[in-house]
Amino acid sequence: MVRIKDFTGGNDFTPSFSSIGDKSDKRTRRAAGSQLFAGWPGCGNKQQGRNLFDSGVGRRESRDPNTTGSESLCRDPLPFLQVNNSPMKRKNSDKRVAAPAKKPALSPASATPADARRLAKECLESATKLNNVVTLLEWCESTVPSLTHASLLALHYVFSELSKRGGLKKPAPAASGDNPEPDPKSAVSTWLRENRTLFVAVLVRVLQERSDAALQIASLETLLALLKQESEVMKEFQNALFQRVVEACVSSAVVTDQLIVALVKNLNAYDDLRMYFYKDLGKFLEAAREGTHASKRRKGAPDNSSVSIIAINAFKVLDKLANPKSEAELGQLHCVFEKPEKAGGKETVYAPLQVTAHRRAFESCWLALLRHQMTPEIYKRVLLVLHKRIIPFMNKPAMLIDFLIDSYELGRCLQAGLAGILSRLNGMLTIGGVISMLALNGLLTLILEHNLDYPYFFKKLYSLLDRNIMHVNSLPTYLVAAFIKRLARLSLTAPPSGIVIIIPFIYNLLKRHPACVVLIHRDGDDEVETT
Repeated sequence: MVRIKDFTGGNDFTPSFSSIGDKSDKRTRRAAGSQLFAGWPGCGNKQQGRNLFDSGVGRRESRDPNTTGSESLCRDPLPFLQVNNSPMKRKNSDKRVAAPAKKPALSPASATPADARRLAKECLESATKLNNVVTLLEWCESTVPSLTHASLLALHYVFSELSKRGGLKKPAPAASGDNPEPDPKSAVSTWLRENRTLFVAVLVRVLQERSDAALQIASLETLLALLKQESEVMKEFQNALFQRVVEACVSSAVVTDQLIVALVKNLNAYDDLRMYFYKDLGKFLEAAREGTHASKRRKGAPDNSSVSIIAINAFKVLDKLANPKSEAELGQLHCVFEKPEKAGGKETVYAPLQVTAHRRAFESCWLALLRHQMTPEIYKRVLLVLHKRIIPFMNKPAMLIDFLIDSYELGRCLQAGLAGILSRLNGMLTIGGVISMLALNGLLTLILEHNLDYPYFFKKLYSLLDRNIMHVNSLPTYLVAAFIKRLARLSLTAPPSGIVIIIPFIYNLLKRHPACVVLIHRDGDDEVETT
C-alpha cells in the first residue's frame, strides 16, 4: 500500500476504505481527502473532493514484488484514480447504496483496435480515466499486430494531446527554505512523464525486435514525432533519444527493406536527422568494434553475429543517402526551435546547416565502418562505391590511403592463397584479385583528383599481372564493365603506343564477357545482366 502525505497536518496516513464505518477518524480522513482532491481537474471545491474521497478514489493496488524500478512505478495505476473495490460506498446522504459492478478488464487476447481507440478517447475526456495509459502500454506488447499498431498510435495521440494541454510540464522548482504542500497535479504530471519514458522504451523494442514491417515503420514515425516534440520543448536537438533510434535500426536482426526505405526517406528529407545519424552511427560502430556499447543504457559486448549485422544494416542505409555539396542545398530541418542566445550576442550557424559539419560527421562515420568487421560482399561493395560515393564528400580523402593499401595487400594475400594466415577472413579467398584491383582504383582516384603522391602505384599494378589473372572467371559483369569504361576513357588521351595495347585488351574483355557488349551496342529488347 502506497502512503499518501496528509496535506492538512503533514502526517502520513494510509488511505484504506475497508473501515469507512469507523467514526473515530472518519472526519479527519474526509477533511484530508477533500483537501487533496480539491485542486484536481473536475473538482471545483472541497465538497466535490470529499465526494471523490468517499467514493474510494485514492486507493492504490499493491505492487508486484517481482517488479522494481521505473517499470514498477509506471505499470502501477495512477494512485489518485483507482476506484474502490469495497461493496458499499458513501454518498452525501446517510443512505448506503450498493456500488456499481466493476467492468472486467479487457485482456490483450480479447481486445480489439477499437478498444484501444476507445481507451485513448476516455483518457482525454476524463482525468479519472488516465489509468487507461497502463492498459495501452500492456497492449503495445501484444502478439496481435493489429492491436499493437492501434495501441501505439493511440498512446502517441494521448501523450501528444496531453503535452499540448500542459499536462506533462515539470513543476517550477521551489525556492530554497520553502516547504510547499504537495501538489496532486505535479504528481500526475510526473506519473505521465514516467509512462511516456516507458512508452519510448516499448517503441524501441518494437523497432528492434518485431519483424512486422508495418509495426517497424509505425514505431519509427512515432519516435521521430516524439523527438520533434521534445526538441521543441527543450529548445535543442534531443540526440539521446535519436541515438536509441539509430542503434535499434542498425542492430536489428529482423530489419525489413521497408524500414530501410522509410529511414532513408526521413534522413534525405531533413538535414539535422542526416547529420546526427552520421555522428551517432559512427560512435556506435566504434563502440561495437571495441566490444562495448556507445549507449550507457546497454551492457555487455555484442557477439560476432550482431557485429556483422550492424555492418550490413549500416551500409544499406549509408549507400542510399544523398549528401549535400553546398550550403544552398541545406535548410530543411525536422526539429525547428529557437536557439537561446549566447553570452556576448554572437550568432553562430546551426551545425546541421553547415556543409563542413556534415562532411566531418560523414567522414567519421565512414571511417568507423571501414575499420569495422565486414562480410566479403560488403567489403567488395564498399570498394566499388568508394571513388564516387565516399571520396568526393570527405574533408580529408587522404585518410583513406591506409585502408586502400591494406585492402590491396589483403587482396594479394588472398590471391596467393594464404589461407592459414588469413583464416579469420571467412570466404574471402575467392575475391582476392578483385579486392586488389578495386583498391588500386580508389588509389588512382586519389592520385588523379586529390594530388596524392604514391610512387608505388604502378609497381603494385604491375604485380597484379601474373599467371592467375587470366584464370579468373567469377568476376561480376558490373566490375568488368567498369574497367572497360575506364580503359576506353584513357584511350582518348593516350599516345598511339598505349592505344595499341588498350584497344585489343578491351576487345578481349568484351569477347570474354558478352554481357558487356551493351556498352557499345544495345538493341531495344536487350536486358542488361548484373551478375
